[in-house]
Amino acid sequence: MKKRIYSALTLIGDFQCIADIAKGINRPIKDASDLGEKTIRRIAREVPTYDIERELAVRLEQQDRDIDENDFRDMESFCTVIPYASIPYASCVVAENMFVNLSIQSGLDKKYNTIVTTDIFQLRNFL
Repeated sequence: MKKRIYSALTLIGDFQCIADIAKGINRPIKDASDLGEKTIRRIAREVPTYDIERELAVRLEQQDRDIDENDFRDMESFCTVIPYASIPYASCVVAENMFVNLSIQSGLDKKYNTIVTTDIFQLRNFL
């Protein structure tokens, strides 16, 4: 249920951006009902940035600690990098232990075919 709620809140927050994209491809929309429930769910599931943010946010909220501002920056970095890590120039993501663990727990490393690690020396394999 938390994933659905987070997806809905994220898409509501980004609705104007989605509407602008739809307008750019000659499919103008006035509100979410113009997209339809099936399309809204697909966007939340299949757009990597939304998918990764949802997975990390839900797990981050389950942590037994306060969320701080840096957590949001780290999450934003993962949302940007992981979906594109299969490109030969970014096959490995090196990060702090907590986000590496959250990513692996949610299966993002496998889903997006990338190595997520705390070991900076793993980058040698890609040089």
